[in-house]
Amino acid sequence: MDTYEQVAESLRIEGIDRPPTEAEITEHQRFMRLETLSIYELEAFLKIYRPGARLRMYPGQDVRIGSHVPPKGGEHILAQLMALLSEVNAKTIDAWSAHIQFEALHPFSDGNGRCGRICWYFSMRDTSRVGLGFLHAFYLQTLNKCGTNAEEFLIHPVKTQNLVVSDPEILSGEPFFAGTRITIDTVLASIDAGIDLARIRASYPIVDDEHIAAARAYRAAHPRSRGFKGD
Repeated sequence: MDTYEQVAESLRIEGIDRPPTEAEITEHQRFMRLETLSIYELEAFLKIYRPGARLRMYPGQDVRIGSHVPPKGGEHILAQLMALLSEVNAKTIDAWSAHIQFEALHPFSDGNGRCGRICWYFSMRDTSRVGLGFLHAFYLQTLNKCGTNAEEFLIHPVKTQNLVVSDPEILSGEPFFAGTRITIDTVLASIDAGIDLARIRASYPIVDDEHIAAARAYRAAHPRSRGFKGD
């Protein structure tokens, strides 16, 4: 794909069915020539692609995308984005993982999809797969990730059932971690609020990565559980 096709694909992903503007193509090219990424450069990109988008660095700047609830707005958004960009610039994180983290954080009030994809292109610019375009290359990257570390991406119902339980006679029926009185929504709400995992584990020492994964899987399978708002 050339620049025009890359921009056109990114627009189509957003449901925008029109040719790219000259300004959008020029900005895409400018971004790809950068030596390093910074919040300033991301904001400059968004001025062209999504004027009015703002970094969610103040309380109350909250967003929701389908069933995904990113961390609430606040100064921690700025800190987390700076840390992610630092990893990208140091090349200590791969393009696929960086894109996943960016979209999960959803640092801006709007334009995160296009901003995340240009960051992916930036990280991929010296690779042969960049010519495939985002959707094709990202699809192959995802298959590779699943093939090399499938345990991280597959949901195992038995494991989930062993770690998360629900009893109408306990905690008013709210799902909780087996052997505790800690509800999964208590932990998931802390994660959604952007609280660092280290602090959460310090507050609930029994809760490890498997518990968090099981809680997320349970909530995805039971979107109407108390404490969670479905679409």
